[in-house]
Amino acid sequence: MQQQMDLFNMLLEVKSIDKIRDQIDRMAIFDTIETQLCTVEKTNRFWVVKTSDFEQTFQDKKECLAFIERGSVCGWDFVYELQQ
Repeated sequence: MQQQMDLFNMLLEVKSIDKIRDQIDRMAIFDTIETQLCTVEKTNRFWVVKTSDFEQTFQDKKECLAFIERGSVCGWDFVYELQQ
């Protein structure tokens, strides 16, 4: 049963990353992408990644996507500490 839950959670994360990758290029200022994994907001010059525990700001879209991908694989706490 635990393996099924782990697989289900991994599938949700993959779908979340795919959704973000698909929509991030079309984001207008003050748009938001909400997924099970995190929320991505676009401001005038930045992309902001929010989870229930923290908020991280990026100037570069590629850095933002890389952070989200690492967070889904390695865990948010680990990648957030690397950014600090």
